Amino acid sequence: MAPPTPLRGNLDNVWAENTLGIYGEHPDKETPFKFQIFPDLLENDDVTKLRDDINGLVSLRLKSNDLFRFRQSKDIKTEIPQNKLTPVILGFIELMVGQVREKLQQLTGFKLSNTSFDITVSRYDVNHYLLCHNDDIRDSLKLHNRALAFIYYLNTRQWVKEDGGALSMFDLDEKGEPVSVNNRIPPRPNTLIVFKTNPTSWHSVEEVYCEDDFRLSINGWFHFEGAIKLNEIEKVIEPCPYVFLRPRPVDERIEKILHETFNPEYLSTKTCYLVRRRFKQASEINLTNFLINDKFKIISAALKNVVADENNLEHVGPLNKRNYLRIKEEALPQLCKDVRDAFRSEVFFMLLGRLTGLDLQPPSLKRDDDPIEDSSSDEELLSDVESDIVIEHDDVKDDDDDEDEEELVAGPSKTDEECARGEFQPYPDIHALIDESSIDDPVIEEGQEEDEEEEEEEVEEEETELCDGITPTIIEEVQDDNVEENQAQVPTVVEASENEASVSAIKAIPGIPTIIIDEPEPGCSYKGDFEESKPASENLSERSPSERSKRSLDEPSTSRAASESSSKSRKRSKVSDPFTRSEYRHLTHGAYTMCHDHSYEVNERTALDAVLHFNHDFEVNHDNGGYISYMDGKSDESEKEIDYLLLSIAPMSNCLSLVYRSDDGNIRFLKRLTKAHQGSFQALDCVYYEQPDDLPTEEKIEE
Repeated sequence: MAPPTPLRGNLDNVWAENTLGIYGEHPDKETPFKFQIFPDLLENDDVTKLRDDINGLVSLRLKSNDLFRFRQSKDIKTEIPQNKLTPVILGFIELMVGQVREKLQQLTGFKLSNTSFDITVSRYDVNHYLLCHNDDIRDSLKLHNRALAFIYYLNTRQWVKEDGGALSMFDLDEKGEPVSVNNRIPPRPNTLIVFKTNPTSWHSVEEVYCEDDFRLSINGWFHFEGAIKLNEIEKVIEPCPYVFLRPRPVDERIEKILHETFNPEYLSTKTCYLVRRRFKQASEINLTNFLINDKFKIISAALKNVVADENNLEHVGPLNKRNYLRIKEEALPQLCKDVRDAFRSEVFFMLLGRLTGLDLQPPSLKRDDDPIEDSSSDEELLSDVESDIVIEHDDVKDDDDDEDEEELVAGPSKTDEECARGEFQPYPDIHALIDESSIDDPVIEEGQEEDEEEEEEEVEEEETELCDGITPTIIEEVQDDNVEENQAQVPTVVEASENEASVSAIKAIPGIPTIIIDEPEPGCSYKGDFEESKPASENLSERSPSERSKRSLDEPSTSRAASESSSKSRKRSKVSDPFTRSEYRHLTHGAYTMCHDHSYEVNERTALDAVLHFNHDFEVNHDNGGYISYMDGKSDESEKEIDYLLLSIAPMSNCLSLVYRSDDGNIRFLKRLTKAHQGSFQALDCVYYEQPDDLPTEEKIEE
């Protein structure tokens, strides 16, 4: 192995003022924390050699989670064999640990370790970023020992504001939370930037907009010399930023809203049974065409009109936890309020209970009978004189499988003329949702098997003719000219198979909405840092309870099974007392939420998320964010505190996404929307709780 090439650093010309001078976007503005800036650190020839060696030899992996998206190497000092590094790279490491460390000790008064030192290579391509953070990690002895952070830029040119990628620092509010950008330092070639790591050094790397270049840097941390005593720090959860409400009693107004706005098929016992059976396996489901189309279009247009005026919006922060716009209550059109109020009603709580199997029945409607729970076996079939539901089985069955791949198709919706003739009741009895006697799941009647077998063959032939080549992985509504716009659409329920190849054989019916069951976008579920993709069906539904409880790199825990195991250690009341919170969000470029340890939502125990999207009528590109991800965020020292992504929910207009979060550390975040995202959209974001002790702190629940 060749010896390191000695590199001489230019350490005399250092900027160490309370402003950034020529290095900042605002030269004379005082910064919230102090920087040491070393311009022209190396000779030009050494910079070129170092850049070429880094680009040619150092392997970079894509890393993406709630906080960042960029490419990074392993630690080039401790994790990459030295014989695989060039003399110039080794020489730069020696320069940093030697001359630079000694100079920084003089400037800061810190005693810095010459052995405990982190150094990696980072590359930010277009759409890459690092959100607001402070590098001060106090619950880890190794990480809390950080003293100074450094960034050495290897860009080929001086970047300008339009390129993005600037190092930003933040002003703080009275609580020490970051609220706005104070100043920016654009990437400057051959420049070393150093600053102290502490609870107030909030900074970020802004999104890179430049498409023909990338932001290349060597970065890391100097550590204090000697051991630092790690005192136990009390975990302080942020004050509750939400308003919680109990379910509203049903009145004529709510009943009218449900009849005129909600797809009536989702109120039927048969559809509820189909949805619940699968939800209990996977803990998540997407329900397309949840609202009647003409009403949905009116609501979408109203929301688009409201968000056009920024005075109707309010910012929700702080930036180290969340960054999005909320539509003000007083600015909401009445129809939007109506839908929101319906989502808060007792009847909707009951509907969610029937769709999910969760106990969301309001105490005022409780009986002494059995609670809402689906006791039927998955092998039971559905039949009803008013239903055209057909169950189609694969011809080939794996003997090792307990379940067949199946597709359950609800028949076409009835016309207004049929309703007028009394041949069909257009809306189910709303009050039947509150009557527990209607909860029983339908079973097949004696002597009906032969009729259903013949009907299966007819429907199978018809489906093959209508929709050859359409797979359930395309979650787009296929319109049919014969379906009237104001006609209630009937959902199709599609279950995914363990065998990915066989999924493509399942067809969707033109003109009929599809309930996508356990159907993530390909490549949107990851493990570890999320470098590798994995189908969500593997993560969520194809494991036994014992397997699900094991936390390993390849087998993340599932929300439902984790809930069952964790509930043993946390005593919960047997009597439900459900409540909810909800808001209309306007999501545009830069919007995100993060899994901050002290944020309120991360510390919630169990909850059901229900999100309905509006004005998202464009294709989802997961590189551009905008989707909701669920992580197994429970820390585990044996696994190096790696978080695991369980699944991602891509936004789609008029699709209600239901996901159950357990108290085993399952947390969610909104992946930041990049500039390349095609547009803004809105979401009615609701969370439902079975009991008050699902909250991390005692809160007032309003009537």
